[in-house]
Amino acid sequence: MNLIDVGKIANDGTGDDLREAFIKVNQNFEELDLREPESTEVTNLGGGAEIFKSKNGATLGLRTLDAGSNITLTTVGDVIQVSAIGGLQSLTVASDSGSLQLQDGNTFTVKGTSGASTSVINGELVVDAITLAQDPNPSLLVNLDANGQNINNANIINATTFIGGLNGNVWGVDVRNFAKYTENLDLGSTVTNVTNFMEYLVATIDVEMGTFNSPATVNIDLGSF
Repeated sequence: MNLIDVGKIANDGTGDDLREAFIKVNQNFEELDLREPESTEVTNLGGGAEIFKSKNGATLGLRTLDAGSNITLTTVGDVIQVSAIGGLQSLTVASDSGSLQLQDGNTFTVKGTSGASTSVINGELVVDAITLAQDPNPSLLVNLDANGQNINNANIINATTFIGGLNGNVWGVDVRNFAKYTENLDLGSTVTNVTNFMEYLVATIDVEMGTFNSPATVNIDLGSF
């Protein structure tokens, strides 16, 4: 590139004359025409999403920043400020009987009920439930439906404290059909036949035999069956 000499001060006679000056101007234009096409490029530095996308001639294509969910973009002078709404905004916890809507800052509590307990061990939520085999005094709060299955290895089924007792068949037989044979049964009294006065006394007079700890001193032979 040829620079035009403009002198020290205006019109001091030390600068290029008009002809020389325009010769240098023409030479500079010729040099620009002979240059290769503009090769300016843009490079994305560092990691993350790339801002530069493409170049078309002298036009550089840059990607646009778009605010996503809970994100805001604010231009302040030469700075684009990215702000994020922190924390949990909303979470729905559903169960078999109702749901719970949690907002940012709420605490979600898992609570154990009768026969179950909860704890946090090594960052994990653990739910422990006591089975019938572990419960020393198991009981039912509602009716038990065996769903057609057997109850095996039972020892004694005690229903004396329950209203209604046990309902159902025993070995396929309805035991209620035998009730008529066990109710209001009167066998009368025992009749003793005597043939002499001594037998009469033995049959009618009570004899004090003492007790097991203090038996009577009399030995009585009542015969055999």
